[in-house]
Amino acid sequence: MNMSNNKHFVIKEYNYIGIKESSNKSNAVYDSEGNVYIRQKLFDKIEEYVLKNKEENDDQINEIMMLTQKKNIGKILKAKNYVGLIQIPNNITIEILPKINKVENDFNKTKRIFINMIKTLKNMPFKTYNKSSLTLDKLPLIDVFIDMFLLELEKLVRKGIKADYKTITENRNLLKGKLKINKHIKKNSMHKEKFFVEYDDYLKDIVENRIIKTTLHKLINISNTNYIQKKILKFLHLFDSVDNCYNIRNDIKQCSLDRTMNHYELVLRWCEIFLNNQSFTNFKGNGEAYALLFPMEKVFESYITNLIKKSDMFNMYEIKTQVQEQYLIERPTNKFLLKPDLLLKGEKIIIMDMKWKLLRLDERNYGISQSDIYQMFAYAKKYDSKDIFLLYPITENITFNDQYRRDFIDTFRFQYDCKITLHLFFIDLKKPKESINLLAERINDI
Repeated sequence: MNMSNNKHFVIKEYNYIGIKESSNKSNAVYDSEGNVYIRQKLFDKIEEYVLKNKEENDDQINEIMMLTQKKNIGKILKAKNYVGLIQIPNNITIEILPKINKVENDFNKTKRIFINMIKTLKNMPFKTYNKSSLTLDKLPLIDVFIDMFLLELEKLVRKGIKADYKTITENRNLLKGKLKINKHIKKNSMHKEKFFVEYDDYLKDIVENRIIKTTLHKLINISNTNYIQKKILKFLHLFDSVDNCYNIRNDIKQCSLDRTMNHYELVLRWCEIFLNNQSFTNFKGNGEAYALLFPMEKVFESYITNLIKKSDMFNMYEIKTQVQEQYLIERPTNKFLLKPDLLLKGEKIIIMDMKWKLLRLDERNYGISQSDIYQMFAYAKKYDSKDIFLLYPITENITFNDQYRRDFIDTFRFQYDCKITLHLFFIDLKKPKESINLLAERINDI
């Protein structure tokens, strides 16, 4: 990744931004775990913004970055489980990437994996983006998102920018349309060369195009990449005759996506995301900031679900997602809905839940949450499943080889009682298809 911008910092979730020693002349210093140390002045600007938004947004910003102290380090700004980017005043950008491995510090590889994961999210227009690793490595994350939007806009332009008839009322030098007699007399008694007229003109200045132009204006101020800015300027020229939006929320509601406007759908979805800072968080900033952030729990769940549904290894099962059929309490009224991530229904019923957490073999119970164990037991009982699976991202301690097959299957298989078995399984996000094939083999061996 090009780190030439000395106000562009990349960290991973749960890592932190600290203050570097004043004697170090580098713009930013990264340690072996991926934490970054920056100049005091820049740190102060980020801290000021975090504190300001914590107050203005009713603690929402605290879900993303937390101001705290670290022994022998001092004050730090620590990322939490939201992944994406924040851009704040003074052109400071913070990218937060998933912590796919505890010790890995390859930001480009992590970014490529993250882009593949978010392409599976519902209601987000990422799915058609296919760029080479070289292109992804060169672009900051914000410009990857902007590039996705511009590619969809390019497709729209090829299919044709829509226009519509608009009634124009104006005082002009040439007669066109219908002369408005009363207003003409009132306005032009001293200007015989003028005509006050009303006519219909076929114009690009429709609400959908105004939304696109407003988005382009916003993005040219967000991006710092020449290649992206040149593409935006080219598109702005095509929308030169179109006005800007003055009430974005109202204009978005007025959009029409009938049969003739189908090719606008993805572009307008992108516009809504950019104009409303709309991702999976409630964080909106204060008008000066920009944020596109995603909770990794939802991203991981979406990605693994998508892999399983696309795999031929599970064709013998009916696959149900986000099942809502059973309640923990049935009488006197149903309460506490039990909603497993995945239910596989065939000769046997398999329940799966995805958990975005890096387990540690040296921790008590490997770091597995006790509440997750209780939850899975409730799923098994209510959905009549004998085998339930918790799926986690792989840690550096576990690899998919013969040693894994021999030792870890028994290590990570727990018996609730004689009828219900909990299986832990680890997904290698660098080799996702291989992991899913091994998961299918594991289920078939039960």
